[in-house]
This record gives sequence, C-alpha cells and structure tokens, in this order.
Amino acid sequence: MPTRPELERFFFLDDDDRDLIALRRTDAHRLGMAVQLCTIRFIGRFLGEDPLAVPWEVAEYLAGQLGIADSSCNIGLTPVIDPENKALSASACSSVRNSTGTAGP
Repeated sequence: MPTRPELERFFFLDDDDRDLIALRRTDAHRLGMAVQLCTIRFIGRFLGEDPLAVPWEVAEYLAGQLGIADSSCNIGLTPVIDPENKALSASACSSVRNSTGTAGP
C-alpha cells in the first residue's frame, strides 16, 4: 500500500495522463487505465497475477481525480485486461508504454 506522499507523487494524474485516460469510453475503463498507468510508475511494471487486487485507497484517490463517484468500478479493469490470461490488453499496454516511455517485452 502506498503512503500518502507516494500517492501524491506516483498516482497524481497530469494533463497528459488525463488526455490518454479520456480516450477510454466508460468510468471503469478510465479508472482501469489510470491504475495501470500509475502502477507502472510506482512499481516499474504492470499489475501482476491479480490485476483486480488494487488497494481501495489507490482506486479512491484516482477516482477522485477523474470525477468518478464510485471507485468500486475498478472491477472495470477487466475490459482493459485480457480475460484469458488476465494480462493487460495489447492496445492498453501500448498506450501506457508510450505514455510512460517504458520499453516493451
């Protein structure tokens, strides 16, 4: 669980982040993209085995920045995650990598 200073540093959404996130259609998709984007900043990789295991404090912090009233829609990560292997979908993965400047596999 990130500390408050870590939330403010790694999970703050700037204008570029918001532009990328705004391309997603639903609150669940937007929150899912924000979680992935910030997680790669925080721990240097995408979410692991269980992409839905996001601390509520993180989901609420990001949802608040996005104006999403119900942070429990983080179950909406599933459309961003490939249902067969729970990996980040190729298009979402590419978007996050381009935004964060991280290399592909």
